[in-house]
Amino acid sequence: MSFHFKIFNPVKAGGLLLLVLFVPYRAILAQGSTVWFESLTNRDGLSSNAVNTVVHDRQGFVWIGTQNGLNVWDGSQVIQFYKSSVSDKGLQSSDITAIAEDPAGQLWIGTNGKGLFRFNRKNGFFDSFSKTVLNSGEIMSLFADSKSRLWIGTLNQGIWSLNPGDTLPVQIPGTKFSHNFSAIAELSDHQILAGSASGLFHISTADNRADRYPSFPDESITSVALHQEIIFAGTQNGLIIFPEKGNEFKPRRILNTSEISCLLVDSSRGLYIGTASAGLWFYDFKTKKETRIVEKWNENFSSRVQSLFLDQGRNLWIGLLGNGIAKLELDQGGFRTVSFKTEGNRGLTDSDIFAISENKQGELLLGTRAAGVLSWSFSRERFSTLTGTQFSPPSAIRGLYTDSSGTIWTGTSGKGVLALYPDKTSKTIRAGTNPGNSLSSDLIRGIFPGSQNKLYFCTRNGGFTLFDKNKWTFRSFLNLPDSASVLGHNNTWMVIEDSASWVWVATSSGITFLNTASVSLNGVQSQTYLNEMTVLSLLDTHDGFLWGATRNDGLFRFSKKDKTAKFYQTVNGLPSNGIYGLIEDSRKQIWMSTDNGIGVLNPQTGEIFSWSVKNGLPGNEFNAGSFYKSAAGRIYFAGSDGLVSFHPDSISKQVSPSAPLIRKVTILDPKNQTTVFHFWQEPASQLVLPQNLIMMDVDFSGMEFRRPDRLRFSYFLEGLTDDWVSIGSHHNIQFTNLEPGSYTLRIRETSAGLPEKNEVKLAFYIPPAFYQTIWFKLLIIFMISSLVYLAFWLEIRRKLHIERLRLNIASDLHDDVGVLLTKISMKTDLLADETTDDKKRKALDTISNLTRSVIMTMSDSIWSIDSRNDRIANLTDRMKGFCRTAFEEKQIQVEFQTEGLNQEKQVSVDIRQNIFLIFKEAIHNCAKHSDATVVKISLSQSAKHFTMTIADNGSGRESSAKGSGSGLNNMKLRAERIQATLTIKKENGFTVQITRKPLY
Repeated sequence: MSFHFKIFNPVKAGGLLLLVLFVPYRAILAQGSTVWFESLTNRDGLSSNAVNTVVHDRQGFVWIGTQNGLNVWDGSQVIQFYKSSVSDKGLQSSDITAIAEDPAGQLWIGTNGKGLFRFNRKNGFFDSFSKTVLNSGEIMSLFADSKSRLWIGTLNQGIWSLNPGDTLPVQIPGTKFSHNFSAIAELSDHQILAGSASGLFHISTADNRADRYPSFPDESITSVALHQEIIFAGTQNGLIIFPEKGNEFKPRRILNTSEISCLLVDSSRGLYIGTASAGLWFYDFKTKKETRIVEKWNENFSSRVQSLFLDQGRNLWIGLLGNGIAKLELDQGGFRTVSFKTEGNRGLTDSDIFAISENKQGELLLGTRAAGVLSWSFSRERFSTLTGTQFSPPSAIRGLYTDSSGTIWTGTSGKGVLALYPDKTSKTIRAGTNPGNSLSSDLIRGIFPGSQNKLYFCTRNGGFTLFDKNKWTFRSFLNLPDSASVLGHNNTWMVIEDSASWVWVATSSGITFLNTASVSLNGVQSQTYLNEMTVLSLLDTHDGFLWGATRNDGLFRFSKKDKTAKFYQTVNGLPSNGIYGLIEDSRKQIWMSTDNGIGVLNPQTGEIFSWSVKNGLPGNEFNAGSFYKSAAGRIYFAGSDGLVSFHPDSISKQVSPSAPLIRKVTILDPKNQTTVFHFWQEPASQLVLPQNLIMMDVDFSGMEFRRPDRLRFSYFLEGLTDDWVSIGSHHNIQFTNLEPGSYTLRIRETSAGLPEKNEVKLAFYIPPAFYQTIWFKLLIIFMISSLVYLAFWLEIRRKLHIERLRLNIASDLHDDVGVLLTKISMKTDLLADETTDDKKRKALDTISNLTRSVIMTMSDSIWSIDSRNDRIANLTDRMKGFCRTAFEEKQIQVEFQTEGLNQEKQVSVDIRQNIFLIFKEAIHNCAKHSDATVVKISLSQSAKHFTMTIADNGSGRESSAKGSGSGLNNMKLRAERIQATLTIKKENGFTVQITRKPLY
């Protein structure tokens, strides 16, 4: 790249730092909650804590200008840009004073001393407008109007404007000698309003003329905002509010003792006001009243509020001159808290709470570690200690229950049970030696109601005791070292009734299901399940399922019918596997307190949402047994940091619809070289990746700043996967060894509904190597086809040459040798006729016969060689002709049949020759040695075989004659040459048969 930047990953550094500010606490059941801020500082990778300006661009990235570098935050990591000393394509100053994005998506950067820069998203470098006087000036403000015209406010050099497409800005007349233009806004008629150290200016876009705003006082303007034709002008002496139109100037001034540093309009709700030293304020458009969001800055927020912006998730980002960036979630929900952390804790003398209940009057009761039972008084809006519940030494209140008569039953950790009656009297119940009239243990874990005026006292190491208030009788159920044990463990945490006589018990060794109506201990029917885990609370949803909270194993749903359990843990979205309390709301959702915040499960959909200190809770860790649901449906959870109360209907579980933001794509090629595509640049419509890439790594963010922990993602790679793949809360996707081709990666955020709208697409193309291209494949096919054609052509040429050679040989033998032999035979016959010497005549007859025999043999050879005789018809005709010649003297009848043979098909010369010679030998033997009168010849061919059969009806006496010669051996040798099987039969005549694969 042509500029210097550094990347800092805050996840590796330990996450974002939480900074907490508080508002006055008014009433636990009314308004008032803790306001929480998240911060982004140099400890999280920010180049400097002196933040001058913050902009959220249309792609979703947050650009942060500081006094020492430009930063871009993608929801996960900070990328830093500094002054470049080696390239003219980088920033020439690290002091970033202003940032603006115009409607065309161009990002403009103003600096101190080096003028104006434009970030070239396509190429990833900075274009400097250094040909103007702005090159040496300080940019104080940047504003892009609705027509994409950029307005530039400077220090001591007036206001400049830059039209779309121009390369040189133009100075606005009338502003040249005014200094410090730190605020620019657009009026409803598209004219420009600019604030400077010497007052307010009105700029006409028609002639670029600047004039003083009529009747406005000569005050130094620090910021300007507009809403529905109302102008808000921030000054060093408060905020001035006045109408945009009208003949009379009637301003209203608020916060007149504070220096206003920045302003932000929140749609139609109100105006956020940042000050130099008086904190953050909000002006309500409806009530026209200002309220302070933060009572006072603590030591971490003692610096000036320099900039403000609001993201789509309604998070307010606050740029601080000295302490980085603070992020405030505006819609933090309906949590109401009270703890030592809240200012004015309203009498909460102990924030470690173990039990919650209500008295007969509906007042809240809290059981604490050391302060006894605290009761909330609505009239005094304070907590006070319930008389008689403090002990010396202190004993923690672990159980609270108020019965229908108004008696408050209080369980202690070491002093048994204390009954507080409505008439202010009390009675203590302790453990004793007689199990029929005493507790099993004084270490009470909880008190739970049963049917028919019964109470269950859960204890530590003493099982549980069933108490009948009417009869004042006690019955204990324990885990004993004998066959009488009915519990999985003596540490019991909760008891709930399933029916009039069956109960479920949560213990430190699973859950026990037992019948408390059994006559004797030995007769108690019980069964323990999940005995390998500690169960802290139970919830019966009356649908056949029992829900259980465990210390380390998450949440489980237990089927009463099948006795099987399904678990939900952090991998499913729970905030923690340590669950303490369970409450079902009116919508059948299950709320839970954990050691990492509050969670809620929708059993129908499986969706899980969670809240933590970031959302207004006083702490993340809660206590076992410290949960309660009031008659009005309000839920209370408490722990070591105090109390949280809320109504489920007032808690928003929705996340803002937001498409994921692709941060970067990292490519590893076969040479182990890494290529990174950063998406704070303008990505191409289709990324072209290296050939034969080894790995492709896609990093993305869920740009939901309110509740990023709730986001869930799925992806679908068109061209590879067949369906959407869920990846949960992960923000990284990897692909390896992708084949060449075009792909489209689609990533969806699925937790907010309407996933089609919350989708981002990335098209990329992997080019094939040269040997994988279609042209290369076509070339290979062409070359192979050419070679095959050449080989075929050469074979045809060879066969044609052989045929011509055979034809020439046959013709030469016939014309030359044949004629010569014929002449010899004829001359010999003439000489034999002319001689009278018997010896000479016999010799001449022998020569003549031999010559004719040679002529016949040569005729067969000529016939075999001649390519014109390669058809099956030529073979059968030759066979028939030979039969006529052979059987002419004996008058043997010949029956010649063919079946399945195509007479026009050709047969190779060697097969044709050997078949004919075998046939000739068989016919010759039959003609010379057989006494047959009929010879049957059959040539047949099927799909699998060719068969030639020669059979006579002789007596078979010729076999000895034939066997004495070499005829049979010759036939066998010829049959082997053509891979045929020779069969000879001597029954009912003499039969010669050959069988081979088809001739064609």
